[in-house]
Amino acid sequence: MGLEAFYDVTFLDPSVGYVAGSNGDILKTSDSGKTWQKIATGSYAELRAITFPTPSLGFSAGQWGVLRTTNGGLSWETTQLISGITFNAIAFSDSLHGYIAGDAGKLFRTVDGGASWQEIDWGASYSLYAITLFDNDHGIIVGDAGVMLKISPAGISRVH
Repeated sequence: MGLEAFYDVTFLDPSVGYVAGSNGDILKTSDSGKTWQKIATGSYAELRAITFPTPSLGFSAGQWGVLRTTNGGLSWETTQLISGITFNAIAFSDSLHGYIAGDAGKLFRTVDGGASWQEIDWGASYSLYAITLFDNDHGIIVGDAGVMLKISPAGISRVH
């Protein structure tokens, strides 16, 4: 596996989990982390975030865009999302609704399982690093300079 930085980890259940890494690698375990297998993504860019809204549907994000799998990580494809941006966080509340956030204040939302993404202009360019979703319409996004954004049915608002 080499000397690689790992940026994010997610588990679907106590046995099955995934890790996103700096060499464009995704590692998968099916035995609660005792052993890990490298999954070929076709990407050589750093992957900083990973999530699986369902056991088959997964996303990994990082430098130059977002990868998507619909078969539990067996194969990955690049999404239509803008390339050239480093994305730091991705979160889904269910298989359809999700957000992705990155450097320079880039923030996008999907309501169709990542088939398309809409950019959200929240009025600043601070880098965003983490997202927590409570449901389809509520969550928190945090980033540089103490930025905290609130997701609500009314949209995105800065609370700090």
